[in-house]
Amino acid sequence: PGRGVGDEEPVKKEPCQAVVIRVTPDTTGGEALNIGVVLHSPAHAFLGARFTASWRRITEAFPDTDAVHLRRIAGAIERAC
Repeated sequence: PGRGVGDEEPVKKEPCQAVVIRVTPDTTGGEALNIGVVLHSPAHAFLGARFTASWRRITEAFPDTDAVHLRRIAGAIERAC
């Protein structure tokens, strides 16, 4: 038989750390956009990174931003994790 509502195993909460990756093309203006996150969970031996799927929002907000360079950096971080 299938499991009914309320039959789920309780979720065990484990400590983890998350770091938001932001792009700030001009530090004097104080404007920034979040472009990704790195998550580390020692209890699950997990380290992973995810970045925006669309760089259009970043290039629209900051037209002088080198999206190719940002994608390369994001890819390097994802591979390192």
